[in-house]
Order: sequence, then C-alpha cells, then structure tokens
Amino acid sequence: MKPRFIVLIDFSSYSSSLLQFAYEWSKKINAELVLVHQTVVSAPALADHKSRGEITNMAVSEALEKLRDFAKSVLPSGTTVDYRITEKKLDIYLPILLREPFHHLVFTGLKGTTILKKIFMGSVAVQIIDHIHELVVALPKDIPHFTISTLYVALNKNYPLNTVDFDRFLELTGHEIRKIIFFSILPSSEEATEAESYLKEVKDQYASKFTTDYILYEGADVFQEVKSIMALQKDALLVVQRGSRMFLDKMFRKFLINDLVYAGNIPLLVLP
Repeated sequence: MKPRFIVLIDFSSYSSSLLQFAYEWSKKINAELVLVHQTVVSAPALADHKSRGEITNMAVSEALEKLRDFAKSVLPSGTTVDYRITEKKLDIYLPILLREPFHHLVFTGLKGTTILKKIFMGSVAVQIIDHIHELVVALPKDIPHFTISTLYVALNKNYPLNTVDFDRFLELTGHEIRKIIFFSILPSSEEATEAESYLKEVKDQYASKFTTDYILYEGADVFQEVKSIMALQKDALLVVQRGSRMFLDKMFRKFLINDLVYAGNIPLLVLP
C-alpha cells in the first residue's frame, strides 16, 4: 500500500513547522499528504435541521479556503495536497479516515500545557493517541525540518516491543535512520539482569540493518530520566509504546507518554 501522511492543522503557531517537517519527510518516500482541520460550527440551539446544515456547510467552506491558503504559504508551489475538513471531533473522524487503504502516519503538534489546563482540558495529542490505533508522530514547535537519523526506543521487558508496527515505521523513514538505541529505566537494580537480557535481544534483532546499542538506566523518576536522556540529542526521535506503563502519573494516567506530551519539548513516535 502507498504511504500517506495525515497532518493535523489547527492554524496555531506550531502548524507551519509541523507541516514543513511532514512535507520534507513525505518527499523522501513519495507519501501522499493529507491536511486535516477540525472546524467548530456555532449554530443557534433552536435552529432547525436545514438551517444547521447550511451553517455547517458555510463553516466547512470557509475552513477549507483558509486551509488551502495556509498550505500555499508553507509548501512549494505545485505541491499535491489533499484537504479534509470535519466538524466532528478528531478522535471520531480519524478512525474513519484511517480505514482507507494506505500505510498511515499521523502528525500532530506538541504545545505543552499548564497544570490547570492539563487537569481541566487535557491535550489534543493525548486524545488522538488514546483513541486511534495508528503510528503517531508528535513534534514540538522548534523542529521544522526532517533530519531524524537516530531513534531512542524506550522498552519495558514486561511489555514487549510491538515489532510489527515498529518495522512498518522503519519502512516509512525511507532509510534515513542510521542508529537505534534501545533503553530501559529501572527504579532499582533488582530487575537489571532480566531487563538487560531483553534489551540485548532486541538490539541484536535489528543489528543487521542498523547501528544498534542498548543502555540500562536506573532512577526513581522515569520522566526526568527520559528528559535528561533526550535533552542533548540532536536529530533524534524518542519512540514510546502506548501500552507501556513506565511511569505512574500522580494526577492522571499510568502512562509515561502523557507526561511527555504535556511537557511538549521532546519529538515522539508513539507505537500502537
């Protein structure tokens, strides 16, 4: 199947760099580019069905024109782009779009958030990751160009790597990845032997095609450890798996990934 990149555009200051990144990546593997925007339809509560339909059509038409103008401002002239406008929530609309026969990669921006917004509003990126079973690339604002050559893959021996989707992602990188570093973080040294054995097993599995290595870290605060690992890395993408419970969030969920999304400063690939 042909690769297709779905880029979620909300016209924020993050959208331009996200689209530029996805476009540069798409050119390397000849992937189709689809821009998706969720528009908000404001109709009077007492409006009849016909009036609501007319208001919705007008909002969709205006959003489509705005999306096309936005794409023209970022992409080179003549770039082929598919545009999709929806008034539905993205976690409802995207699964429908993802049923179409393509190898998909979904792109969303990472904006970070305050503690109050985290509690009361959450994050669009978290909602997307929670509700779609697909590869998701989540990017901070300051990464406008596709220069990824190294993957840091967070592993937990109790939740084996989803090699099917990881391999599918590697195919979508267009042979740009040169090095893969697998790592685990343990709160103590008690489980070090088994964890290291699993890291070495996965490392050897990919050693024939990539430069591979593994690292076993020990630390009580996994979130801070991961941020420290990635802080000085350039041209690197952190790979996390949606089901891997690596960190107990004190206020919300038991996923390290949510805290990384809320922090908003580390480029992520999220495996289903």
